[in-house]
Amino acid sequence: MPYARIHMAEWEDNDVMREHYASMHPIVKKLFPEIIAFFQVETSETSSLVISVYKDEAAAERALKQRDEWHKDKPFKDIFAHAGLVGAHYVEQEQVDALLKSGS
Repeated sequence: MPYARIHMAEWEDNDVMREHYASMHPIVKKLFPEIIAFFQVETSETSSLVISVYKDEAAAERALKQRDEWHKDKPFKDIFAHAGLVGAHYVEQEQVDALLKSGS
């Protein structure tokens, strides 16, 4: 069953936050080889929410080491995470196609 990890992060400023995600966007799959979905949402000028989805909890747990290495020395003011089984999901095929064309 799919397993998601949701991160909330606070950043020093908007430029730093956007630079971080811009550098990460093209290499998400390289950073996290087992990831099946990734969404970053700017929730305020200096806050972001990230949803990372894996095929199962074991894959999500393996990604923690990769995440910790990637986050090393990043200028977060604060970061925390929640995780759990994905009970329901829906994405229109047209949106999947658009996301795939626009992303990494």
